[in-house]
Amino acid sequence: MMLERAQALKESAEDLHKLTDVQESIRQYTTRQEQLQAVKGQVQGASLAWSTLRAAGLVANEALPASVDAALRNVAFVHRGAQVDAGTLIKNDFSVALRNVKKASDDLTFAAREAWETYLASIEPPVPAPVLAVFERQAGLAPAASALRQVYQLHDQLRRTFPVTAEQAHKAKGLATEYDRLGADLVGTHLPPGVVTFLQAVVQGQANLAALTPEVWAWLQEHGLLPAFTVRLQ
Repeated sequence: MMLERAQALKESAEDLHKLTDVQESIRQYTTRQEQLQAVKGQVQGASLAWSTLRAAGLVANEALPASVDAALRNVAFVHRGAQVDAGTLIKNDFSVALRNVKKASDDLTFAAREAWETYLASIEPPVPAPVLAVFERQAGLAPAASALRQVYQLHDQLRRTFPVTAEQAHKAKGLATEYDRLGADLVGTHLPPGVVTFLQAVVQGQANLAALTPEVWAWLQEHGLLPAFTVRLQ
């Protein structure tokens, strides 16, 4: 009787152990399915960001880096394997494969973000933003200055945006043209450095007569801005 009871207890324990193993396998499978879906989304998002920049001509017209292309194939392979055999997702080498895929995704995201930021940083506004205040106070120049400030604001907004939509990439590509068009209405094709220095000093309340060089005087006179300034004794 005791032996039978002991055998029954042993079988119950083995069944419980098997059940625990099954539950652990199910937990691992569920967790790794979630990890797989997450990293798949990351790779696809990074690929989309890169493709968006490439389509807009903001990065070289080339295919996805080989590491990312391989990562996408790896995800698809593991996903198909999991559908055929659940054990595919519970193998010890899955974590290594997952890290490799995630690294490829991170590398591409970094490359796309760097390309986006580099492109935007390469676009030079025709007038430093603080100097716009001088032009905005002149009736004849205020509309063009206000329109230019809106482009500055868009430029700043795009700098802080990532990932990028096709519409945003298109706007970024048009920034230089808008700057040229609106800048020409204010300062022509060139704003001399000496004028920039003088106008910045004016805005900061630190301008003096020494900054009013013949070049600056001639430029202000040519653009009808001399009446905008008043000399006061400190």
